[in-house]
Amino acid sequence: MVEPADKVQEPETKASGAAQEQPTPLETLEQTTASGLESVKTWVRENQVVAMVAAFAVGVFLGALWRR
Repeated sequence: MVEPADKVQEPETKASGAAQEQPTPLETLEQTTASGLESVKTWVRENQVVAMVAAFAVGVFLGALWRR
C-alpha cells in the first residue's frame, strides 16, 4: 500500500546541523594555536628575565653550531 504524499517523511539532514554545531578541524587548530600563542605571550610578559636569558643561550648555541 502506498502512503499519501502528506504523510511521507523527508529524510533529516543531520550533516548541515552538525556542521553548525561542531567547528571544522581547521577552526579547532586555529583556536588552539591562538590560545597557545596567547599563553606564551603571557608567560614571557611575566618572566621577562628568564625569557631573555633563554633567548641569549639559544643564540650563543646556534652561533657556535653554525660557526663550525
